[in-house]
Amino acid sequence: VRNRYAAMTVQGGFPDGQRPCPPCSHLVRQCPSCALAGRTPVWDLGLRGEGEIVGCGDTGIDVDSCFFWDPALASSGRPGPPLAPKIDLAHRKLVSYRAAGGAGTGDASDDVRGHGTHVVGSIVGSVDPSLAPAADVAEHGGMAPAAKVAFFDLERTGGHFDIPDDIEEDYYRWAYEAGARVHSNSWGDDSNDYTVMTADTDKFVFENPDFLVLFAAGNDGDTDPPDHTVGAPATCKNCLSVGASQSDERDALKDGGRIQV
Repeated sequence: VRNRYAAMTVQGGFPDGQRPCPPCSHLVRQCPSCALAGRTPVWDLGLRGEGEIVGCGDTGIDVDSCFFWDPALASSGRPGPPLAPKIDLAHRKLVSYRAAGGAGTGDASDDVRGHGTHVVGSIVGSVDPSLAPAADVAEHGGMAPAAKVAFFDLERTGGHFDIPDDIEEDYYRWAYEAGARVHSNSWGDDSNDYTVMTADTDKFVFENPDFLVLFAAGNDGDTDPPDHTVGAPATCKNCLSVGASQSDERDALKDGGRIQV
């Protein structure tokens, strides 16, 4: 629900050290406390993710969310999502949806605190104008609102992930062949080691240099002392590990826990 603030902050839309005000009841572009609110220079250049497919694996997606729903296909009797191995580039957001159970599986839902829905919404979420969204809803789109996603549902009972044994072929390769050249992963282990999964990630990217893999650096950076807190597979050499310096994700999770591999 804070994507509207993240868009401005990540795009560097606040010059001279200014920052957006804390979340309030005003729309970003109407907030009297934010004279510079709504500056999105990357989007202003026309860079909104058009023509891009992002690979992502997480707990699932609430495909009925307005940020992923395709009203055109729904009216034609194909609301989606297309279940793997099917790839449907005509879908507004979901080109393919696969589950760890194999081809054609997946419940197209998100039962673990909405984690996957939040993650994918932050990447590619957008509301189709034909749904006539209220302005305060449309403001919450993702960083690449014109992009689409090839999604791998990793959820299993208890909130844990079912990562494919062959992460190269069954996870990265599947997304690559679906058209993704960027792959985002907001999950990981609490081990700071160089694991088999880490090595497999390095190997795949080395052999496919046009494929960028991103991993969350972990949720343990506030430990004392704050060292060795980057969790595998974010410990790989050929991926981009992403961390935050001014947030505490525990405030955003229901029970203060984390999703473990």
